[in-house]
Amino acid sequence: MSKTAHVVRRGAVYYYRLRVPADLLEHYGKDEIIFSLKTKDAAEAKLKAADEGLRLQGEFSVLRQAMKANLVSGLTP
Repeated sequence: MSKTAHVVRRGAVYYYRLRVPADLLEHYGKDEIIFSLKTKDAAEAKLKAADEGLRLQGEFSVLRQAMKANLVSGLTP
C-alpha cells in the first residue's frame, strides 16, 4: 500500500491519526486524535480513513462556528 494520509499500522491493524488544529487544542485537551479503523485490510483502511477525515473536518467546522458564536455573543454593544 502506498502511503495514505493519516493511516498508520500497529501490528496488523490500521489506525487513523490526525494532529489536532492549534485553535482546537483546548477543546480536545490533546494534540493528536488516534483511533483504530478496525481493519487489517489496507484498501479498506484507506476508504475508512477518507470517511473519518470528512467526519472530523465537519466536527472541526462545527466547533469553530460555536467558538466564533460564543465570542460574538460575548461582546457588548
